[in-house]
Amino acid sequence: MPLASSSDMGTPMTTAEFLGFTAQADGTHALNMTNQLLGGGSGSLFGGVGLAAGLIALEAATGQAPVYMTCQFASTISPPDELVIHTEVLAKGRTACQGRLTGTSGDRTILALLGATGDRREDLRGIWRTMPEVAPPEACEPLQRTQDSDSFHDHAEVRMARGMFGFAPEDAIGRGTASGDATTLFWTRMPNVSHDAAALALMADYLPSAVGNSLDKRTYCSSLDNTIRFVEPVEPDASSEWLLCESHIEFIAAGFATSQGFIWRRDGTLLASANQSMTAAIPRE
Repeated sequence: MPLASSSDMGTPMTTAEFLGFTAQADGTHALNMTNQLLGGGSGSLFGGVGLAAGLIALEAATGQAPVYMTCQFASTISPPDELVIHTEVLAKGRTACQGRLTGTSGDRTILALLGATGDRREDLRGIWRTMPEVAPPEACEPLQRTQDSDSFHDHAEVRMARGMFGFAPEDAIGRGTASGDATTLFWTRMPNVSHDAAALALMADYLPSAVGNSLDKRTYCSSLDNTIRFVEPVEPDASSEWLLCESHIEFIAAGFATSQGFIWRRDGTLLASANQSMTAAIPRE
């Protein structure tokens, strides 16, 4: 069943509120793992959560909008563990800052992140990519997945516009059909969350679903790293409008895969690019 729209639910929450991510007295930020932060079926942290948490923490430390962030996944956590983000501003300037962040749970390192924020005058501009032509989300069938327990996927909608959602089982309604190449296009949104920069990082973690599409078989992927770059400061979208995700698989070999993707507003505005390296395997029964 599709999730309710933000107009049905009143004022949408921020991504920080969705994550339960709060500033601590010692300068760190922390969240307690709940089911809505889990990846489907794995019982562990949904990778986009780590990247989103880092973006929120660095923006809070610098007072500037995110420019990029990259996250390396060293380990994972499950409920009821706590994830604590430690932020170190390596270079703090008037128009740009750079930071290094570490996510820990107890004495374990879970995440290592690098990122930059900025607030600069725009003297030059050029965007050479154009949004692919696709059917609108209203004309695309909603992806429906049945799971044994709650997860992040209960809070995000996906509608395939081209290709197959490679994480979904073969009998999943709205899974789509393999495109015959390494590219997928899908609409996504988080109906009850304002689409800020951190929300884009959450939704970008669906881009590797194109691995399964490229092979025409369901594939399990586990992220090694996750990077997002923003075209310009993201104005939070309280209407939680549909976003188009364009995903390209670069190669799959030796048990690993890499993907490149782009996130678009439906009016054709390019918001961000995203890249991942990951393990890739056929599900074992």
